[in-house]
Amino acid sequence: MWLARSDGTIVPAATCELREAHSLPRQVLPQAYKTNGCVGVVRSRTILELNSMAGECVGALMMADSYDIDTPEQMERAAAAFARLR
Repeated sequence: MWLARSDGTIVPAATCELREAHSLPRQVLPQAYKTNGCVGVVRSRTILELNSMAGECVGALMMADSYDIDTPEQMERAAAAFARLR
């Protein structure tokens, strides 16, 4: 992913210790994760004093599957997936 700058250029949205990671094959990149919004725990001090929702130390709950539910169609897909678990 890239971020657009006001001067018309773009910069990598994320970086790591690998030089030019944006141009490397994914197989050599470090494991990466995305937030799914299922669980969020934050201390009130982090929000109030650091003005942050993540703070300085972030833990993770690794989940095998998760479903974005923003539309009726996505709700149907999630419901069908959960029904298969029974």
